Amino acid sequence: MNKGLESMNALKVKWQTTKFLSLGLSILLAACGGSVSISTDNETQPTNIPENTISQVSFRDYDGAIGQIGGSVRIGLSANALHSAQDDSSLANQVWLYWADETGDTIGPPWQIYSLTELPDLLVPANQQIPPNVSMIKAFLANDIGRASLGKAVRFHDFSGNAQLSGPGGNELVSWYYGEDRPKIAINRDNELCQLDNGLVSVVDMANERDEAWHISAGNNLPNTVNDTLFPPFSFSCTADPVNTHGQIIDEIGVWTYSSLNDAMYYGTLVYDSYLKYLGEPPLKEKIRLRVHYAHQWRDYVYWDGAYANFSDAYPYQYSTLSLDSVAHEIGHGVLNRISQLSPYDYALNHDARTLHEAFADISGVVAKYEHTGELDWLHGGENHGLVRQLDKIQTEPEAIASYLDYDDAQSNYYLRIGMITYPFYLLSQKWGIEPAYLVFINAAKICWQHDGTLLAAAECVKQEAQYAGFAEDDVVSAFKTVKIKLFDEGVLSHFEIQQDGLQLSLLDASQTTSELDTWLWDLGDGNTSTEQNPQHIYEQAGEYRVKLTVTDLMGDLDTFSRTIIVSE
Repeated sequence: MNKGLESMNALKVKWQTTKFLSLGLSILLAACGGSVSISTDNETQPTNIPENTISQVSFRDYDGAIGQIGGSVRIGLSANALHSAQDDSSLANQVWLYWADETGDTIGPPWQIYSLTELPDLLVPANQQIPPNVSMIKAFLANDIGRASLGKAVRFHDFSGNAQLSGPGGNELVSWYYGEDRPKIAINRDNELCQLDNGLVSVVDMANERDEAWHISAGNNLPNTVNDTLFPPFSFSCTADPVNTHGQIIDEIGVWTYSSLNDAMYYGTLVYDSYLKYLGEPPLKEKIRLRVHYAHQWRDYVYWDGAYANFSDAYPYQYSTLSLDSVAHEIGHGVLNRISQLSPYDYALNHDARTLHEAFADISGVVAKYEHTGELDWLHGGENHGLVRQLDKIQTEPEAIASYLDYDDAQSNYYLRIGMITYPFYLLSQKWGIEPAYLVFINAAKICWQHDGTLLAAAECVKQEAQYAGFAEDDVVSAFKTVKIKLFDEGVLSHFEIQQDGLQLSLLDASQTTSELDTWLWDLGDGNTSTEQNPQHIYEQAGEYRVKLTVTDLMGDLDTFSRTIIVSE
């Protein structure tokens, strides 16, 4: 058995034991307190073909041979399958798999037939040949009469990782070695030539050059186009046990980064699998393409251009721009462009739509790190020891706004509003778990985030999708209330403005209520308090103070808001 197939079998076990994350099955059934039961009673013979109750099909190829697949197809059924959706005359007892073309039309007869008792994971043996012009697998429910008229198709990519790469990664502060500290990296080897491409991910070494044609045309609002001839994957001569050490950045002090190429290939594959798990399909129409060492070494480029995710070295300001969360972030832009109305190439995005883009991409970085380590890391960009965003805080960076009521303070910088989405997500992930919270936000993006909408409308959309998934509306209302996005009919939002003159501070209540404000309690951050609506206070010395206002209204509703202020003489 070649190493690609060994890798396939090892990873296949992991895939088969992964929790199925279809909202149509897992969450809805949990909400109903039951599960789908599949009848094997042969006494009632069907007289009609079944209806389609397949809600999701997903597949990840683990066969490293080009032109062949192997792994398991995961089938999700809607919550009312099978009995409640069909009478006894049309009960399904099989699943038929077909090849399908780019449009989802079937090609030829079914190539695999399974009993429903084998759900949800249908094993596809290794060495299954892929016919010409195939882009998808399409699943149909069937019985002895025939197959359902409608099926469910899913795109897949031909995994070609038939070799396992070793080599260094990381930077001078935190480093690792693939094959020792981390698993080896799946790449393609043809005779004695290795390339950083496994059919799912391709990594290009830009050698500190940049895509000049793209930069010249970047203002035309069109996506970049793939050019594998001009920008081929990095390749090198190799043995059957390949090692790559190319791409080190070294100065007179020592090694700065070890191999962004190796890290990109490893992280790209992790990101592919993370999105596949939650979307049920590959993140992009084509494989992920990453271009590293992009442009001059000192540049801090990191962006998605519609075809490639590009990462500069940013030397000597930080340790590259490439990390697991930054790869997930940039590919997240491509995902949103594909699944939602937030594509800048199809629509004119307003500032709030761009905030949603950045927030979703940051959230996806958290999820990718969680899939890698099993732990939640809310510091975006921490691996690179450069600019970071703290996603478990309302103010994700120093200049970020403290609440939705401070919206105008961000002006046209939509990055400064990211916390209006990421902090509620953080709170909901603490309450529901990271996986279901992420699925709710994905569905919100798919169904009702708009290119010309508002953050308020996006929050309402999250509330709607949470309800559909069986979660409490109040969970979402409370989460967004912390950033002063109002999703309730009755209640109060605490808020205030400040006027400052040296050590003297004037505090101006700006709270909102659907009733009438009743009480105010100020914590001035230096041990003093006030119950006035608009107090003034003189601090004894300059410094940083956390001022908090708690208000109640006549209906008994309560809310709190805090700001950090810098007092100077």
